[in-house]
Amino acid sequence: MKAFLALALTGSLLAAACATDSGAEPPPAPGPGGEGCDVSISFGSYAMGIDNDAYARVETWLAGHKDLVAEVKVTPWGREGERTVCVTATSPAAIKPVFSGVVKQLPVEGKKAPITALSKTGGHFHTKGGPG
Repeated sequence: MKAFLALALTGSLLAAACATDSGAEPPPAPGPGGEGCDVSISFGSYAMGIDNDAYARVETWLAGHKDLVAEVKVTPWGREGERTVCVTATSPAAIKPVFSGVVKQLPVEGKKAPITALSKTGGHFHTKGGPG
């Protein structure tokens, strides 16, 4: 029974690796500091630090889209640079474009570190895989 549950959980996690903003599937819980955000991006670690390149791309994208982004707050929560970026959009209509723009900055596979992005409108993205 435990093997079945582990297999089912693994399948569920892999299915969540696709970005969606349909609201059809319940999103995972936000990382620390991500509660109440229009869009949250959690940068985790596989005991090697976060994906700094992806973090820099997200920072640059957010800074370049002041028409969509009202506020950005970063909450550190780990010992290896783990952090959650909390984004407040300029309007409810800006949430989906912010989520889409951020996700385009993220790798599909999390070979360096896991990354999760969530939006208030039901969008969720999680990198696939692990260090390989």
